[in-house]
Amino acid sequence: MRAGTPRPAAVLVILLIAVTLAACGKLERPSVGAPAPPPTTTTTAVPFRVVAEVHPDVKSIAVYDAPDASAPKLQLSNPTADDVVRVLLVDHGQGTDWLKVDLPVRPNGSTGFIKSSDVDLKEDYWRISVELGARRITVWNGDHVVHTEPVGVGAAASPTPPGEYFITEALTVPSFQRSAYGPYAFGTSAHSDVYTTFGAGDGTVGIHGTGDPSSLGKDVSHGCIRLSNDGITSLIHQVPLGTPVEILA
Repeated sequence: MRAGTPRPAAVLVILLIAVTLAACGKLERPSVGAPAPPPTTTTTAVPFRVVAEVHPDVKSIAVYDAPDASAPKLQLSNPTADDVVRVLLVDHGQGTDWLKVDLPVRPNGSTGFIKSSDVDLKEDYWRISVELGARRITVWNGDHVVHTEPVGVGAAASPTPPGEYFITEALTVPSFQRSAYGPYAFGTSAHSDVYTTFGAGDGTVGIHGTGDPSSLGKDVSHGCIRLSNDGITSLIHQVPLGTPVEILA
């Protein structure tokens, strides 16, 4: 996660807390693909997507343009720079030896192929929708709405980019930055179309809390999605890494 405002007093933006958060330790959260079942449901819950979790002994996962490509187009570290296990979202389909996956890189919407042997596949029942026009986030576990509330989104000069993304990281915000970012933050695979670099990172869009509840329900950030501290605290301990995030214009 590489986005945010460098000044705690400024309007919350794309997160700039990754370097600090890397030393904060890992959260105790449900493992990827193993969330609690919906408390009540009228239909049988089925996995919404499949997440590829990179094996711990694979320190760099090779990504190819196609299974028959002669060389990888990029390498992704495992764990991430923030010491979080690398996950990738399987792109609606599974192969025997190769998987097409969504990638957390520029440009938004990038895909590639990885070797199935490098990952474990986990079923994910969760999904997140962010409606930019309504300034609202909705989180599902199966067909059960777990959480919904108003959110702050990108201002006109630095809009939150619409598209289909996924959760890449779950991080604890250090105490001296919580007045700006709240207690926790998710990193996503989305990147700002305005900030190709920002502070120490490359303008990754985050989902985090806020010390300014009056900003919720408004177009105020440099691209990040901010929600209440109670909301992010609840979600950080439930939503698995790799969960799809749909940002709707």
